Amino acid sequence: MNRVRSLDDKELRRKVADMLADIAQELAYRNLNMSYDEALELVSHTRVFLKENTLIIEVSLRDTVLRYKIALHKT
Repeated sequence: MNRVRSLDDKELRRKVADMLADIAQELAYRNLNMSYDEALELVSHTRVFLKENTLIIEVSLRDTVLRYKIALHKT
């Protein structure tokens, strides 16, 4: 039986924070003209929401939106 999760869940907030840090690091690595601080600023403009058992993180990069989907089911 799956329990209903919310964005108030401490474990879920930690997953989101870890994912955003990974995204910022990847952005700075791929774009040599971008500092890590600039990448963090971009990542700070995100939408995070739950849809059924999926966590969706949308990062707006001026002209593009990166969408990450993380399944939350346990095996």
